[in-house]
Amino acid sequence: MSTMLLKSPLFLALTGALSVAAAPSLLARSEEPCANISSLYQQAVKSNVAEPILLDGGLAHECLQSMPFDAQKGAKFVSELIKYLQFQSTIELLENPSTGYLSSPTDLLGGMEEVLAKAKENQFTSHYEFENAILRVMDSANDGHLSAFFCSNTIFYFKNYVPLISVSSDGVQLPQLYTLEDARVVQRHPKIISPIVKINGHNAVSYLNQYAASDLFQDPDARYNHLFPSYSRYISQQGWDGTWSSNRGLWPGYATQNLTFANGTSLEVSTLAQVVPEDFDYSNGSALWKDKCLLQAKSSSDDTADSLIKRSDIVGNEAPTMYPKPVMRDEYNTISGYFLEDEDDIAALLVPSFETADHEGDPLAFANHATEFVKKAIDAGKKKLVIDVSGNSGGDIASGYDLFRVFFPEAKVYTAARIRAHESVNLIGEVLASLTKDTDKYGAQGIALYGLVSPNQTYYFQSWEEYYGPQQVHGANLSHIAANFDFDVLSSWESPIRGYGPFKLNDTAIPFAPEDILIVTDGYCTSTCTIFTELMTHIGGVKTLAFGGRPQNGPMQAMGGSKGSQAASSLLIDEWVKGAKSLVEKSAQAGKPLLTLEQRKALNASAPAVGELPFKLRSLSVNWKNSYLRDNPDIPAQFLYEPADCRLFYTFENYKSPATIWTAAARAWWGNGTCVPDSYVASTSSTNN
Repeated sequence: MSTMLLKSPLFLALTGALSVAAAPSLLARSEEPCANISSLYQQAVKSNVAEPILLDGGLAHECLQSMPFDAQKGAKFVSELIKYLQFQSTIELLENPSTGYLSSPTDLLGGMEEVLAKAKENQFTSHYEFENAILRVMDSANDGHLSAFFCSNTIFYFKNYVPLISVSSDGVQLPQLYTLEDARVVQRHPKIISPIVKINGHNAVSYLNQYAASDLFQDPDARYNHLFPSYSRYISQQGWDGTWSSNRGLWPGYATQNLTFANGTSLEVSTLAQVVPEDFDYSNGSALWKDKCLLQAKSSSDDTADSLIKRSDIVGNEAPTMYPKPVMRDEYNTISGYFLEDEDDIAALLVPSFETADHEGDPLAFANHATEFVKKAIDAGKKKLVIDVSGNSGGDIASGYDLFRVFFPEAKVYTAARIRAHESVNLIGEVLASLTKDTDKYGAQGIALYGLVSPNQTYYFQSWEEYYGPQQVHGANLSHIAANFDFDVLSSWESPIRGYGPFKLNDTAIPFAPEDILIVTDGYCTSTCTIFTELMTHIGGVKTLAFGGRPQNGPMQAMGGSKGSQAASSLLIDEWVKGAKSLVEKSAQAGKPLLTLEQRKALNASAPAVGELPFKLRSLSVNWKNSYLRDNPDIPAQFLYEPADCRLFYTFENYKSPATIWTAAARAWWGNGTCVPDSYVASTSSTNN
């Protein structure tokens, strides 16, 4: 039978909050769910219940549903959001994606127009329902660069405390689903532990695939992996939970969910709610709505991101104890190096994040640590290298480029991108194009001509019109193709790309042959991580091995996250709009107008109205640039199917001791191991047969 060892210290710490949440005398005080939540929360505070204070998820959901909807303000809000979404580069291809794209087609603008029509007709019963309708449209793109936090979904953080895990007996046999606690026991007592076969009466795997369908990854295997806990995500400060447990903090759709085990036993899993604000004292949904949605935001979207991080399980700056002692480690755990104890000639480089720019001085430290480790590995006689980018959601793009140059210092770096052509970006570009690096106060690199260079970094565009075009590519009006960035402009003393800007190449030798490097991933690889991996594989000739994914034989993509080359936040777009309008006004006063009167009217009508949203927008980002491979300049990498060269499933040992992933990968690729059936991609760079 299933043991379900739930009496962990974490669970015991929660029982005080749970007993408060269930007190019937408190629930009878008011018919207003928000008032009940307030009573429960205040009582927990007075009783000194340990953080986090967890309340009944169903009641918290009822509280959100009681927030009123204002049709006029709602219609204004959607209208302005559509103006931001015009900057999303993949709109047309999402409607009719290329062969090999594994997610469902979606009509982003059409979906937003439907929400707008419903808002105008006052067809939403609550503000929470309204914002979730918007979120469903955005999530349908399965693009991590296209995301938002709205006021109503940053009040409670929903989760359950029964994490699941998908593990194989040997890394090649199909995995089975267990609760995390059961998976710990099944190694010792396999006959008394049952796998999960159904969730809410449905086949468990099919249910979880559907549960994950709206996650922000374009690959279904990456979405499946994201359902489960991950130490690599934990050390990259994204939190330990998978989406089965946390659903990104959003309401999962159920107050309780039922797990059925193969032996016929079952378990009810409750949804709990953590209050995100520092205090919660509201008599009804209207009071909550006025305070959290109508008042002007006190700070930028970064504060919301910080609050989400604070409520996650964060490893801090200490060396993660679940990994062996590193040979090299960045103090923020963005990069660390190891020598494999049971494989004398193999080293491992763990890169769970490229978020180096979050810490002062870290981009340079990241680069120096990479150089240091490679030298130590060579000096120690290591012949092969595993690079683990599991859980890597991207970050500082210069650090990604620079890490590639560590391994291929003299390779000709080719990057290619296009933006979506539409009226407001054309008008903004006409104004901002003439800025220089010294006069750019608006973050306009990529619009201003000083940053617009050809993919091979040799030719600079001479005018905005030359760059903008537009060209029609697969039904979309897009700019001409250009490099992601001018590397000489992007590279600096603080954030280096070796060989560009002020940094010269000190080492020109390739430290490891391409066939002696293997990139290991869980499919989570997103943004800068995909750019680094694309350079390593397409230019460097390095091979990849993917772990986990759906329990089926066959290949899996190494890069399942957004393959866009640059995201743009609403705050950055606001800066562009404000900068363009300011320069237009100054030019008109000087008698040398940059735009005609008609163009100024068009800019005002088509660009987002900065500072005029009727509701708080906690954060919003879009995929501003498509990324393209050198041999396919027409179809964005986001829509190309790129299988890893080999695939393994996770064993429980891999989960418990993640360094065993590197050994398993090395043996499968360079040793006598095997890949998951039908997942091996033939290669002259490998001895695997």
